[in-house]
Amino acid sequence: MSEFRSRAPVALARSTVAASPPLAIAWWGLIALRGVLPAGLTLGLGALVRSVSNGSPVGGPLFVVSACFALMSVAGPIHTQCGALLGDRISGYLQDSLTTACSSPPGIAHLERPGLAAEMVAARDFDLGIMGPPISVSMGFIGAGLTELLTGVGQTVALDAKASAGQFAPEPVQFSATSHTPAAERQTVDDDTKTSVGQALVTPSQASATSQMPAAERHTEPEATFASAGQLT
Repeated sequence: MSEFRSRAPVALARSTVAASPPLAIAWWGLIALRGVLPAGLTLGLGALVRSVSNGSPVGGPLFVVSACFALMSVAGPIHTQCGALLGDRISGYLQDSLTTACSSPPGIAHLERPGLAAEMVAARDFDLGIMGPPISVSMGFIGAGLTELLTGVGQTVALDAKASAGQFAPEPVQFSATSHTPAAERQTVDDDTKTSVGQALVTPSQASATSQMPAAERHTEPEATFASAGQLT
């Protein structure tokens, strides 16, 4: 149990609640809200498209899409400011905890523990932003990371709930010979109609030696060549 309580996420949650319960509830609540809003927007858009396609009323889906979009726009800045305020409260809480740890138990024996001075210096430097960003700034990055994690989980659940059943037949079975009005078959050709007999001769027999001016004997053709076999149908 002590090992579980010492884990970083658990220690962060305990510190936020101990520093300021109202701000902690607001900060964690905004993480949950920002995590589910993208999934809600996805489902709302799907419902809106389905309503438009089916000719159904679009008031409900449109309200869901609008609400999710508006909340996604304003929740981020509010969450950032809430995290900054909560970070200041956590910094003060940790300073008080450090002071309490140094002043008790009575005596100075516990202060002579090897490494204590280095730990206190590291805690002070971290709080002042020397070794890293202060907690008031770090809370923004922590909140963004947790939000992205929860968003991925929410989107996965939403997509899994609305997964397509796929196509049952191994090959497409659409037949669109009568897909438009009138419902008579189109683009169909009966067998053995309009069959070409090909060219009667191997080489062309057109003679156009005098095809230019003067207009005498142009585009002539020897007799008995390229006789038409006629149309079969």
